[in-house]
Amino acid sequence: MILIDASPVGIAVDLGAGFGAHAVPLASAGYRVLAIDSSAELLGQLRQTAGKLPIQCIEDDLLTFEDYLDEPVDLILGMGDTLTSGKSRVCRG
Repeated sequence: MILIDASPVGIAVDLGAGFGAHAVPLASAGYRVLAIDSSAELLGQLRQTAGKLPIQCIEDDLLTFEDYLDEPVDLILGMGDTLTSGKSRVCRG
């Protein structure tokens, strides 16, 4: 297990954010989070859970995350089989 020192806070990108299992704790720790996923349904759940936390939800292909950045990020997270499943172009040879 890797512990993240959330001080000072920064920007985190959650690739395949889904319902927010990682985005919500990161935002609660002080990160501004870009949560990107191809599922509108899961992002809808994340928006409800997030409330006023600093989470920007984006419905798009994971590989487009750089299009939504206007400054360097401190953390990029892609858990499990995020990059090898679903609609992302990563899995399309």
